[in-house]
Amino acid sequence: MSSLLTVLSVNTCMTILYGVGVTVTNKLPSVTTRLLFSDSHPNLFNGGGHIRQHKVTINPFDPGMALVFCVLMVFIPPLRFAVSAGYWKDPYIQYFVRQAKERKAPEINRGYYARVQGVHQLLRAFLRTTECNCQVINLGAGLDTTFWKLKDENLLPTKFFEVDFPAIVSRKLYHIKSKPPLSKPIMESHSGESLLIDAHSLDSSRYSIIGADLRNLKDLEERLKRFSLDTQLPTVLMAECVLVYMSPEQSSGLLKWVADTFPTAMFINYEQVNMGDRFGQIMIENLQRRQCHLSGVDACQSLESQMQRMLSSGWEAADAWNMVTVYGHLPQEDIQRIEKLEFLDEKELLDQLLLHYCISWATKDALHLGTPAVGSFFWILPKPPIGLVK
Repeated sequence: MSSLLTVLSVNTCMTILYGVGVTVTNKLPSVTTRLLFSDSHPNLFNGGGHIRQHKVTINPFDPGMALVFCVLMVFIPPLRFAVSAGYWKDPYIQYFVRQAKERKAPEINRGYYARVQGVHQLLRAFLRTTECNCQVINLGAGLDTTFWKLKDENLLPTKFFEVDFPAIVSRKLYHIKSKPPLSKPIMESHSGESLLIDAHSLDSSRYSIIGADLRNLKDLEERLKRFSLDTQLPTVLMAECVLVYMSPEQSSGLLKWVADTFPTAMFINYEQVNMGDRFGQIMIENLQRRQCHLSGVDACQSLESQMQRMLSSGWEAADAWNMVTVYGHLPQEDIQRIEKLEFLDEKELLDQLLLHYCISWATKDALHLGTPAVGSFFWILPKPPIGLVK
């Protein structure tokens, strides 16, 4: 047994703790989860309901479902380590992920720091622009803790949605149910008499988590509307290393569906860029060895290609920064603080890493809230003139 999912080969997996077990049959891993069900929220987080077994099959050769493995194996442990090293505060990640035993390289920690701070700067700018009278939809949310942190900051939107594969949602629900520091904020923000929970979803008045495949847009829309999605409300969508695991046709379909569905919206996307050079090819090969296949890497060739995919999908304006630019425009006092946490031997390696990731964002503004300008003021310093307008 291991507290982390460790893929030894295509045929061999070890077990995940916290109620999720992985077994292998005919080279296809299957995930078995134990979840609590209840229709009444007083019982939901206090031992009521009954236990059922739910089985989910994950095909490691499916580029989308392979992301389940990448989330559990590759992305989450470094985030946990960076928090424990003091790069940023996140009192909730400890309830989802145990402390990583392996020390992460300083350039990896600084890269995660820039990612977290950059995405959250944009998110908070949208929340303040709309005075929190808006929706947040976190696509491929994984074990993300943004809902809990926004509640602590008194920045909760009208409703916060999370969407991910059912296998990941099952694991997250297990943690939420079993750990009061996670369940209590949901209850405190809930105003109804009851909330709903099943094997792959939870719905309260302010927070919903949905197990769905982003490649199935009809099912995604039905599930979101079932949990009170309001398409007329200003909406910000977040996707961090998600679109790159979809084919270009699938990610373009998702972007177009969002642009067609929400008159006033912002889409924040964090993922790879400049993947055509040698460093980018090495990144791709390293991820492939971990069963993380980048089906959508063709859209990650440049900042221009990142912006153009947005505009061609129906968005009114788009912008993109590589993470070197993001890192350079973060508050310098905090940059000085985190750079004292660990000695960085080769700054060139950090720069190479940051040059191959970016944050891009696109906007539609039917309500004339000024959302296309969000990217212009969420940094203190002037921004480079690279944005595009349709």
